[in-house]
Amino acid sequence: MFFRYIGNVKVHQLQIRAGSTDRTLGGQIREIQEMYYPDDKFNIDTYDFDIAILKLIEHLVFNEAVASIELPTPGREIKEHDMAKATGWGMTDPLESTLPKILQVVKLPQISTSSCRKYYGNLISERMFCAGYEEGGKDTCLGDSGGPLVANNTLVGITSWGGDICAQAGKPGVFTKISFFREFIDDIINNKII
Repeated sequence: MFFRYIGNVKVHQLQIRAGSTDRTLGGQIREIQEMYYPDDKFNIDTYDFDIAILKLIEHLVFNEAVASIELPTPGREIKEHDMAKATGWGMTDPLESTLPKILQVVKLPQISTSSCRKYYGNLISERMFCAGYEEGGKDTCLGDSGGPLVANNTLVGITSWGGDICAQAGKPGVFTKISFFREFIDDIINNKII
């Protein structure tokens, strides 16, 4: 599971729910033992290096609702216009502050890092890419940060940030590029930096 920067929140204040589409009940609840992120690299102004990996105190039980997902090969580039699915419990209306109870899904075309710079300029690093529509209308939003972006059964991105108003024309969502962090993820999974 991935989360974005969470400020002064302590690991013991976090838990995850897996295997439920309801934000408030069902599935498996797990406490967090440790959180790993690239040391001193996260930039609060640009959200560069917006990734963290949570180690659970107790393993998840895989079943029909909880499974692993493929990760992209290191350095794999985003395929322009390939469709991906973002999921989350973030706001569905940027003018309302309520969060949905049921998990939301949106299909978005991927936008390469270089093309993403057309929208946000130098704020887009090699560790980021966009997904969304030029005309707007569909997007991730506040509360979706840290959620997955999946293409072809592969976790290609983590919801990170976007324009001032969700689903705004010319302001697609910005995602952390998983392929850039594959070695970092593998090192943690293989206990090389724990």
